[in-house]
Amino acid sequence: MPMTPKRLFCFAVYPTIVLVVGCGRKADGAAEGKAHESRALAQGPSLHEPCLERRGRIERSEHAAGEFPELQRVFELSGREACRAIDLNRDGRPEMFEYFDEHGELRRREMTAGDSARVEAVDFFANGKRIRREYDTRGVGQIDTRDYYNVASGERVRRERDADGDGKVDQWSVWHDGKVTTTVDRNGDGMPEPDSAVTTDSKADDFVAASKK
Repeated sequence: MPMTPKRLFCFAVYPTIVLVVGCGRKADGAAEGKAHESRALAQGPSLHEPCLERRGRIERSEHAAGEFPELQRVFELSGREACRAIDLNRDGRPEMFEYFDEHGELRRREMTAGDSARVEAVDFFANGKRIRREYDTRGVGQIDTRDYYNVASGERVRRERDADGDGKVDQWSVWHDGKVTTTVDRNGDGMPEPDSAVTTDSKADDFVAASKK
């Protein structure tokens, strides 16, 4: 079932109380995009960038009373923190992964489905500021929606979406002055149809259902 962005965003504070040191393996990943182009969105069996599988040292932190999420921090051999895995509901598997660049700045955050390890949304950051969010709304391991953000204000400004699942952008949304206007490509030529524009209140933070008929 398609997911809306609202269900995904969880934030937590995780104090270090118990440390357990372990080991893991290796990693890589990232991408960028542009609006009003009928081009393929990310394809592949998994959206997850390896974290606990990386080579290095793992520190495991856990609150004794069980009221805070479990945190596993992965350090490279150089001592730099590469990423962390956070178990928000303490069910034994992480619901959030965060990744850091060589300067220690957050560069990527993954959020998984509540009942599985499948990644549903990925945030990308530049200099600690979110610039893009990508979604797998169909739960098939492929990106079908991208949101772009104004770095200064932190507000979402536009969206690209593959509404029919063929791997190409066919729906575009633009946010402005509290409204969102969405246009669609009905004939598959890679361009939005001028008469397809639908404008709604942007406070409804959901996917705009613009008809392709």
